[in-house]
Amino acid sequence: MTAIQCLERLRDMQIELRRLERDIKELRSKLYSLKAIDYSKDRISGGHSKDLGDEVAEFNDKLNEAQAKWQRLISYSDTVDEMINQIGSCEYRALLHERYINCGSWEQVAEVVGVTREWIRKRMYREAIHEFEKIYKKSWHELAVIGTENVI
Repeated sequence: MTAIQCLERLRDMQIELRRLERDIKELRSKLYSLKAIDYSKDRISGGHSKDLGDEVAEFNDKLNEAQAKWQRLISYSDTVDEMINQIGSCEYRALLHERYINCGSWEQVAEVVGVTREWIRKRMYREAIHEFEKIYKKSWHELAVIGTENVI
């Protein structure tokens, strides 16, 4: 994995967790809207509908999956943040921290660093990545301990 792939992996993990959180919210909403079965109505056969137990089991599975992914994200994020904090330039540190740890947009990064978005994209980003690569090459083994191949 390259340094940029390492940083992009962090953003991917955050995106995946947001998707999973939305799924959990939807399942929770379904659980709250379940109604009792009216046995006085005619029975319609065909298809298989989930019962309450299936819905609860699916909800619990999603919760467990989210908790495991949160733990991996926290470990991975802490390790990447430690690498970013080793960069000498405070502007480069702020740029990479805002973009990858806080998952900020380029506009948010520019605001935090105090320069224009164009300056960030055309000049500073390349230089910040170059500085991160130096540290990543020395520290990549720390990410291997987390097991990045199954992070997402």
